[in-house]
Amino acid sequence: MGHPNPYKNQGNSGEGPTRPQFHPYLAVDSTMGLVILHNPQNLSCRIVLHPYQIQLYLDFDLEVQQTHGNPHSAMPIGYPIFSEILNLADPETKCPYRLSQLDHQTHTWSQVNRPFPNRYLPSTFVDPHLDLLVTLGFISKQGDVDKQTIEDAVQAWHAPSGQLVQHTKQYHT
Repeated sequence: MGHPNPYKNQGNSGEGPTRPQFHPYLAVDSTMGLVILHNPQNLSCRIVLHPYQIQLYLDFDLEVQQTHGNPHSAMPIGYPIFSEILNLADPETKCPYRLSQLDHQTHTWSQVNRPFPNRYLPSTFVDPHLDLLVTLGFISKQGDVDKQTIEDAVQAWHAPSGQLVQHTKQYHT
């Protein structure tokens, strides 16, 4: 038995690549739960990424912007090609945002007029189980953890069934 497919209900059929709303060159492969990066200049070139890789790239780019081109973190593998392809999108019609790019000759980062905003990538895309955790009340939509709800759930999980019924009755009386 495989793991549940978090992207099953995205797109028309729920099968094969579907395009998320945040960029025209990225598509979710609902059969694998991974992302396919399409290079519009080489249609046979498709790069498969995990959603966490994309979040890592966006976080790194944010660090480049915030440190004015002097990031403390190492550049994630694959970032140069990812940023190059995403920046090919027409800023007027397809995607207004840009990622920083490193000039390997001068060792300087490009200045970006419209960087990708912080938290641009939907958190449910990075972690599709977030919706369930929000619904259960463990996490707010902003990503804040409700420690009391988690403690109550752990306590209920460990309580013998008779004690759980007593605690439930106390809440409803």
